[in-house]
Amino acid sequence: MRRLRSPKSDWNKRRYLLSAIAAGAVGLPLASLAAVLTQRGAWGLALDLPRALRSQIPADALVLETMLVSIAAPLAGVAIATNWTRPVSHRHPRPAIERVRRAAWRVAWQLILGALLFAASSTVLASAVGGATVSPVSDVAVPHATLFVVTLALGTAGALSAALLAHPLDAAAGAIGVSVLATFGVLTGGPGMASLSTGAINAALQASPLVAIASAADLDLLRSEWLYRLSPIAHLRFDYPTALATCGWYGGLTVAAFVAFTLTLKRRLHA
Repeated sequence: MRRLRSPKSDWNKRRYLLSAIAAGAVGLPLASLAAVLTQRGAWGLALDLPRALRSQIPADALVLETMLVSIAAPLAGVAIATNWTRPVSHRHPRPAIERVRRAAWRVAWQLILGALLFAASSTVLASAVGGATVSPVSDVAVPHATLFVVTLALGTAGALSAALLAHPLDAAAGAIGVSVLATFGVLTGGPGMASLSTGAINAALQASPLVAIASAADLDLLRSEWLYRLSPIAHLRFDYPTALATCGWYGGLTVAAFVAFTLTLKRRLHA
């Protein structure tokens, strides 16, 4: 016979999950900044670096954060959705439609809170390290607002994966796989990329969180030294996506994924 969990036990697990997500949201920007400072041999000396180098550190950290969040955000979305959509034992079960509404609302605010905390932590660190060498708007506010929207979209996609696939491991693998493919696939495409039209290449760049956020930070990512050698797109004609277009694209993706998530819950949850 299947053993039912108590509401108290479920709440304890959810509290631990929220604590882990909050720690990750703060820890990822810290880890990214530490890695960049270590790679540049400037750990502990960030405030004494030359102006040009100091202004580059927040941008490098932002790129690394985007790489990490392309895995962490879908995983967090799967974990949050899984914990709030499992059947929970109650003496008087609520109607199915109310359970769907409550679960969808709780998933939504936790996804928003996690993405907001992550973007805010990154913003504070970028401002602290960059100081007067970075523009508060173009170098900090715009790219980190874009980071928030992209992170929320990836987390919502993870929640949708958890609703569509019964097993959490399958949902995590599917969500992370799609996210990683979107993030890095366009950068590692083979010679066949040369046959694509400029519009198709631009659309692929728009769909890449890494390219979109780097572009919002005014970074010429594809013409950096290592990507210029490895990626065939760097030698083709293309246009980077604007921050406004990126926010619109990923905002629409977030809404579509959340609507699909809610509709899927209506079929899966029972009173």
